[in-house]
Formats: sequence, structure tokens, C-alpha cells
Amino acid sequence: MQLSTLSHGVKEGLVDRAFQWPGVHSALALVEGKPLIGHWYDRTKEYAARQRSEDVDPEEFATEERLVLSPLPCWQHLPAAEVRRRVAEIVAKIDEEGAKERERTGRRSLGVRKILRVRPHKRPRRVKKSPKPRIHAATKRVLEQIREAHAEVMAAFREASERLLAGDREAEFPEGTFPPGLPFVPFEPRSRGHPA
Repeated sequence: MQLSTLSHGVKEGLVDRAFQWPGVHSALALVEGKPLIGHWYDRTKEYAARQRSEDVDPEEFATEERLVLSPLPCWQHLPAAEVRRRVAEIVAKIDEEGAKERERTGRRSLGVRKILRVRPHKRPRRVKKSPKPRIHAATKRVLEQIREAHAEVMAAFREASERLLAGDREAEFPEGTFPPGLPFVPFEPRSRGHPA
């Protein structure tokens, strides 16, 4: 099992190992069983203070935030040490796969020093113009499975729609779909008191 959040930095070829990522990353926190600690800056209050011409130290508007990471639902029954061991195993596999990919392609990772030199708000020289994919998947195999499942649902939906149009109000639609609404039935003038 590989979690894309754990492989962040390695899968993009930015660092050799997950623990090297210089920004916020869950890998080390999960392996050590510690919360992620960061600071939230109340820029609204800071801005208001600047508008009042006050001397502003941004740290005055910082609040420490602690994010405690919970185990995956399928691991909640395990002792904390076992969860940490399993996460460490996954991280080691991610690092190993990253090394194999670098060896296969001959590319080197960008590295921490270069990552820290990048200005996050600088616009890249070239921007990709390709359309976004309709489906995101980790592998071609998963993509094909999703496409096959979608085709099955669509076929079942069309069949149920045809049955419904033919008058079968018991037609069963696939789970997770919205059956089409029934056609409007106008009022028939029958007797006094009924709308005409």
C-alpha cells in the first residue's frame, strides 16, 4: 500500500527520501507518532493593526496549531507502535521505488537546497496547456478498472431508463445514480372540485 501523501516529494523527483521534504509532511510525524506543529497567522488582525498605523510584529498574530494524525480506519485496532512500524515500512518502500525510478530514468532529484531557493509565487516560464484528464488514477491498471466500472454502471443505467420509459416503474437503477424523473401527469377534469 502506498499513500500518495506519504510519497509527496519523492514521487515528483524533488527529494530522494520522504523524510527530506523541507515543508509540511506527514511521514515523519506518523512514524514518530508525534503531532504536526505549525503556526496560523491571523492576517486579518495583522492588516487591521497596520491600518491603525500600529507597529506590527507578525509573530504577535501567530497561533500555534497542533495536528494529531489518526491511524487509517483499517489500522485503528492496532497498537500505536505497530501503526508506526507499518508506516515506516511504507515510507521505506516509497524511498526504494524513488531510487529505482531515478536509476531507470537517469534523473537526479532536485534536492532540498534548490527547493528552498524556489520562490513559491514566481510564475513559471512555461505553463502546461494540456486539458486535465477526466479521471485521475495512480496506475494504468486502476484507470482501466475505473473505466470498466463506469461502462458497467452506464449500461445498467441505460437499460433501467429504457424499462422505465416503457412503463416499468419497478426498474432498478444502479447504486449511486440519479434515476430520471417521471414525466409530468396533467390533471384530468373528472368532477366538480377537481382542478381542470
